[in-house]
Amino acid sequence: MYDVWAEHVAGCPAVGGAVRNLPELPPLPKLLPEVRLCKHRLVRRQIAVTPAGLKRYAVVCELCGRRLDVAER
Repeated sequence: MYDVWAEHVAGCPAVGGAVRNLPELPPLPKLLPEVRLCKHRLVRRQIAVTPAGLKRYAVVCELCGRRLDVAER
């Protein structure tokens, strides 16, 4: 069987046709660094003023900037 394939490769007129050259695989991605949890320091930030003049606030972490629900503390 391999002899037949070798004869075919030698006489194949197709440009890159029936013979497949598999490229080298790219290197595996490096693992992400260890995730360290933030000890959230919650602050209220003003995010909007309604047409009625009421101020709207969001609770965010002062250290990492993540928006949090008050229940997520």
